[in-house]
Amino acid sequence: MIHGIIYIIYPIVPSVDMMMYVGSTERPLMVRWAQHKYTYENGTTKLYKYIRDNGGIEAFTIGVVEERDFHCRSNLLQRESFHIRRIPNKFSLNTVNVAKPEGWQPSSPHVNSYYTKEWQNSRKEYRIKVGMWNEHEQKKYDKAMMIINNEYDYKTGLAKTK
Repeated sequence: MIHGIIYIIYPIVPSVDMMMYVGSTERPLMVRWAQHKYTYENGTTKLYKYIRDNGGIEAFTIGVVEERDFHCRSNLLQRESFHIRRIPNKFSLNTVNVAKPEGWQPSSPHVNSYYTKEWQNSRKEYRIKVGMWNEHEQKKYDKAMMIINNEYDYKTGLAKTK
C-alpha cells in the first residue's frame, strides 16, 4: 500500500480561460509544491510555460483533489488519469498520463530523458540541496545509472553479470 495525493495547480485569481494541471504524488503536498516552485523558472512543459506567462508561481496555488491509500503506484496513476480526463482539453495543462502497468520498463532507455546521466545527476544534486536524499533515493539513482550504462538486467532486476 502507498499513500497518494492527487492534486490540482491553478491560478489564484480565476478567469474564463484559466487552465489547470492535475498531478499526483506520494510525498507530502507541500514538498511536491516546493518542487514545482523550484522547477517552474526553467521548466519546459506546458505547465511551467503557462505559469511564467501568467504572473509567475506566486499567482498560482495547489489543492488536494483526492487523498487516500492505493494498492500500488500504478493505481495512483490510473486515478490521476481519471481526474485529468474530467477537465476539458481546452482548460488542461496535462498531456494525458497513461498509467503504465506494474513492472513497466522503457523499450529504449536512452530516448527517455529520465535515463540520462545529466538528468540523474541534476536530480541528485537538487534532492541533496533540499534535504530529500536518502537511502531509497540512492537505490533509485544506482538503478538508473545501471540502465544508462546498459548494466541492468530487466529479467532479474539486478546488475548484469559479465
